[in-house]
Amino acid sequence: MAAQEDAVSCRLSWRSIELGESSLHCEREFVPLRWSVRTKSNHHKVRLIQNDSTRQLTIAKASFKDPSTLIPFVLGQRFEFDQSDEGGLFVARSESASASVILTCPALNGFGALIPVETRIPPARDGLTLASFCDAFGLWTEAEFTDDPILRRKRNSAVSVLKTAILESICGGPWVSAEVGLEKGRLSVNNLCGMIGQARDYKFQRSLSEAIPFAGTFTDDELATVVFDLAQSANLLRGSEAVEVRPHEVVTYFSDFLDRDMAIGQAWTNIGVSGASVALAETSLMQMMRLFMLARQHVQTESRSSAAVSS
Repeated sequence: MAAQEDAVSCRLSWRSIELGESSLHCEREFVPLRWSVRTKSNHHKVRLIQNDSTRQLTIAKASFKDPSTLIPFVLGQRFEFDQSDEGGLFVARSESASASVILTCPALNGFGALIPVETRIPPARDGLTLASFCDAFGLWTEAEFTDDPILRRKRNSAVSVLKTAILESICGGPWVSAEVGLEKGRLSVNNLCGMIGQARDYKFQRSLSEAIPFAGTFTDDELATVVFDLAQSANLLRGSEAVEVRPHEVVTYFSDFLDRDMAIGQAWTNIGVSGASVALAETSLMQMMRLFMLARQHVQTESRSSAAVSS
């Protein structure tokens, strides 16, 4: 496996009486950074391959127990290290590229290893903290990992914890609890509608309820426009037009970003501290964005179920 992981190209040659001798030359797609992982009986031999050697690198690790905290560390000789602990997310970054991989110790097995560690990250109170949550969420969702059931469960648990922290930061704790109730069938979309806006603002609630059935037809940009218009109509916007990032852009960003549960190899752009600050200030706007996302997911799930039944 070492030669396969480290190779830049390979040539396949074959010979037959009918066709003569032929060969096929294959080259690995160029990427500035990538991790090479060789699995031993009780550890991984991990090496960072930097094809753009002129860029300065930063290396960091986040554990499964604390997925939002990236701790810097130093690689050994030849950009290698042995990974034999519980593992987590390993990230290499330059000015223009990043590469991330999720690993756990090959020796960890048994029923205890199948149970992921469920932690709770307190919600962000400022734009810098929320931006760091988004950064970690993007790295965990883009990272490569082997199709190992134990590792998959741990990875999914870390992603879920980060997503919950982001949602609790921008929508509030009661909203996250309501989403759990919706998922388990104890609440309906209408219950979540009633959590948004001023009490007894029946005109706004009616407009919101009338727009929800069309959620499945909206693109992310159209969803942001509808949410922004509804918020304006009910005077729910709290921010100033002088901010660096417009609320419309923030809604578009989060409606796409929060769908990144499984986005291996897909890069992303961080919303930044200014955008994160807008998201924290505009709670009603973020709640509406999330409401339409949930309604859209519900429509898509029903469509797939109907298609499965009809087939």
